[in-house]
Amino acid sequence: MPASSHLDKETQAILAELRPETTTPDKNIKVTVRIPETIVREIKNSARKHYRAFNGELVFALEQYLMYGKAAVK
Repeated sequence: MPASSHLDKETQAILAELRPETTTPDKNIKVTVRIPETIVREIKNSARKHYRAFNGELVFALEQYLMYGKAAVK
């Protein structure tokens, strides 16, 4: 099962087009980070709104920031 299977079809297509290497499971690595509680709450709220898991929402937000140099549009 691809790492992005929890994402909706439109998001999967966008990610595959922009960064094909992010959708293949063998490219994923595990990391441990400390995130302020307020940020975690915001990520969880955004994940629920977009029907994504916490990790999926965090990766999506990081990709948006890295690709566009700004926060994702709400």
